[in-house]
Order: sequence, then C-alpha cells, then structure tokens
Amino acid sequence: MAVRHLVSWCLLLLAQPAFAHEDHESHPIHAHADTLLLDLAQAIALGANNGPEVIKSKATHAAGRDLEAAASPFMTQLPYIQTQLGPRLSRGALSPEVIVGVNQPFTLGDTAGVQKRVARATSQTLTATTRSAELSAARRAADAWITLALADRTLKLRREFAEQAKALVALARARVTAGEAEPVELALAESELADAHSLVIDAEGLHYTAELELSYAIGAPRTHVDVRGELTQPPPAPIAGAATLHPDVEAAERRAALALNQVAYAKVQQAPTLAVGIQYQREGTGDQILTAVATIPLPVASPWEFQMAQQRLAAVDARAEANLVRTMTDKQRQGAAHELDHTRAQYEYLLTTALPPLREAHRLAVLRYTHGETDISAVSLIRQRLLRTEERVTEALARVQMADVELRALAGELLKTGRP
Repeated sequence: MAVRHLVSWCLLLLAQPAFAHEDHESHPIHAHADTLLLDLAQAIALGANNGPEVIKSKATHAAGRDLEAAASPFMTQLPYIQTQLGPRLSRGALSPEVIVGVNQPFTLGDTAGVQKRVARATSQTLTATTRSAELSAARRAADAWITLALADRTLKLRREFAEQAKALVALARARVTAGEAEPVELALAESELADAHSLVIDAEGLHYTAELELSYAIGAPRTHVDVRGELTQPPPAPIAGAATLHPDVEAAERRAALALNQVAYAKVQQAPTLAVGIQYQREGTGDQILTAVATIPLPVASPWEFQMAQQRLAAVDARAEANLVRTMTDKQRQGAAHELDHTRAQYEYLLTTALPPLREAHRLAVLRYTHGETDISAVSLIRQRLLRTEERVTEALARVQMADVELRALAGELLKTGRP
C-alpha cells in the first residue's frame, strides 16, 4: 500500500506541466538584499541614461561648450611690435639709432564667423552622437534584459525538470523495491537526475553571465540585478520609421555638415593678412620720424588650396558615409521587420504544434511506466525531447522580443516610447 501511495504521489508530480512559472522576486541561489529588480522599460531607460557608451559620449560635451565659447574672438590676430637698435657711425662719431613699430594684422576672411559655424556644427554633432549612443545603449540594455529573462526562465525550467527527475528516482526505487522493475532502471533514473542537476548548474552560470551583462549595460557595475516580470510576446504595432530620422543617420549627417564647414575653416587658417600700424624712428643725427605703415599681401598664389583639398576629401567621405548609413539603416529596418514576423511564426508554431504532443507523450509515458507497461528508457527519451522543446519555445520567444527591440531601434522609436 505504501508503495502504491508513493507511486501515485510521484505520478502527480511528474504529470505537472513543466512550463509552469510563477512570479518571483529573486532566485534562491542569487538572492541578495540589494538586488535591483527591473522590467524591460526600466532597463531601456537606465541603459539610455547611464550606459558606458553614453557616459563616454557625454564626456565631450563640456569641451564642446568651451569650443563654442572660444569661437568668434574679438581679435583673430595679435598685434606685434618691431624694434631695431644700433649705432650710427657718422663723420667718425657714434650715435644710437632706434626704430620702433607697432602693427595690427587683420585676416582677409571671416575667421570669426567661420569659427562660430564650426563650433556650432561641432556641438550639434556631439549632441547627435550622444543620441546615437543612447539608442545603442538602450538596445544593449534591452538585449541584456531579454537574455537575463531567458536565462531566468531556463533556470526555472531546468529546476522543474530536476525536481521531476528526483520524483522519477523515487518512483523507480519504489518499483525496484516492489520487484516490479530491474535495478538497472533505478541506475538509469539516478543518471537522469545527475544529468538534470548538471543542466541546472549550467543554467546558473548562464544566469550569472547575463546578470553581469545587464548590470554593466545599465551603468550599475557590481550591482545585483534581476528581471521583474518575464518574457512576453509584444503586441503588433505600426512602425512609423519613414517619418523618423534614425539617430545614427542624424549623427552621420551632422558629421558631414561639420566636415563641410571645416573646408571654409581650412581656408581662413591660411588666409592672407593686411597689417596696419605706426612706426617711430630716431636717427643717429637726432632727427625723429613718425610714419604710418601698411602691409598689403600680393594675390600671386593660393597657399590654402592644399588644406582645402584635404578637407574637401574628408567632407566628401563624410557625405558618402552618411548616405551609406542611411541606406544600410533602411535595409536593416526591412530585415528586422521580416525577422520579427519570422520569429513570431516560429514561436507560435512551436508553442501550438510542437510542444502539446510532447507534453501529452510525456504524461502518457509516465503513466505507462507507473503501470509497468514500459521501461524507464522510454520516459527518459521523451523527457529529454520535452526539455529541449520547452527551451526552444522559450528561446523563440526571446528572439521575438529581441526582433521587436531591433525593429523599434532601427525605426528610431525605442527611445521615444521607453519600451520595446
């Protein structure tokens, strides 16, 4: 009678669906009092604000503001003074002779205006680059969150299978003790349990790695983090990508505009100067002379052409890069839309077509083994296939969420909504 009750208890435990999942606060082996629980939207927001690439990008903003403050100076050229001092020998006598001149050069070009435009374009480029970094960091944090949620789900799933394997050992032991099965079946069940425990250990390692990645992605290194909630299939939503300028494209366009402004800056750096000033002269004879001085450049060459040609090359390359980024972003957006549809279809197929028969086969195999109609190897084979399929379903759902994040990021909408 005791054996029969034990068999019944094991049967009920084994028949429970392996996909059962309840909300949790933290894993027992990963439990920490200061664990930071995040949902996906929170991970995205923290990544966009505190991600390592965002911090790096924002570090240049202060220097950019200094550049704007230094642009358009009151004097683009410093005045200079010239002196000449020496003796004059006249009729056998030495007397001092002094010449002193003060001159102010003026650049024949709008140096101040060009500097101001370059500084403004630089500031706009830094802002756009930070916006691009925010999107990249948000996407990285979202992927890290989904990976951690996948690791979390995988760990729970494997723990449930380990508990079932433990119950299967108890069932096999009861059958062997009752003389209803060969001792080899107990050995096989114990081997199954050991394999299940090894998979749990592997999942724990994956969970730690995913937790580490998320903590750095949100700018909180060495912080224990875990997911609040679980993987879900995002609802279909229209993507208005055509009306939204992608941050990567905007950053590339700003770099192209900056490079174009720097062509003019290359010219004014080599622009000729006009100098005006006064000169005082005391001759050795005692005579004193005060004259006005003007230094006028002769337009016989263009010494700035090489620097301008260099910068034009950089500007053309920047424009080509912006066009390439725009083209590739559009291509990637189309690919992401297809990937989302594809992953949705795969997930729904596995969930509705592949998984239910295996769950039923597992239930029936356990029932038949309980009644001595089959051996434990049949149960073991089906269990392995069921676990593999359960994990494939979970992985497919994670890919759906990642594809959704990718599409919204490529459409430039991930940062707008703060959610995938």
